[in-house]
Amino acid sequence: MKIPNYIDYALQQRSKLAYRLHKYCRIIDDFLIKNNINPDDACWLTGVEIYVNPNVAEDEVRNAILNKRNNE
Repeated sequence: MKIPNYIDYALQQRSKLAYRLHKYCRIIDDFLIKNNINPDDACWLTGVEIYVNPNVAEDEVRNAILNKRNNE
């Protein structure tokens, strides 16, 4: 079977976006680890919320950072 052009394109885009996601996750994860901030496990590192509920994961990480700053 020949790979349809739209599937070939989608596969390329998925790989490209996965590399970009990894780059930015690494920046965020390094910051959280360095500052001993522990949001819900599902919302950072390789947590599923990053993929299935990205806005929830973003809010969770933001709140964890803000709470850490406010408690110092």
